[in-house]
Amino acid sequence: QEDSSTTVPEVDSPDALPERPVDFRSFSSPGHFPVSEKKYFPSIHATLTHKDSDAYNLNQGERLLLVFNHNEYDSSREIPPRAGTDRDLEAIRETFEALGFKIMECLNYTASKIEDKLLSISEMDNLSIL
Repeated sequence: QEDSSTTVPEVDSPDALPERPVDFRSFSSPGHFPVSEKKYFPSIHATLTHKDSDAYNLNQGERLLLVFNHNEYDSSREIPPRAGTDRDLEAIRETFEALGFKIMECLNYTASKIEDKLLSISEMDNLSIL
């Protein structure tokens, strides 16, 4: 008889196709960020790493690190500025530049700007890893 505490449940494979509509409203607090109803990721790109690989292929393509750094918020949200994010960013930059990554900092982006940035990144086809 199987012990139910060690039984691994069967899981359906995820349906994460880029053509599926993404409801960005679920990523924001109600009433705080006016974001679009739905967006579509426009295309599918082949990856340089096989889906069953144990490691990413970093020998080809650009290595990109996207950092959303929020140290100030809309004054209507009554959230005080966050001190120290510049030091966090510098530590991140130092680590990932040493690994050959291009750093793209997005400072105090609104939900709408984050959405636009992610959509533009999804159209890049020269990345080895993001």
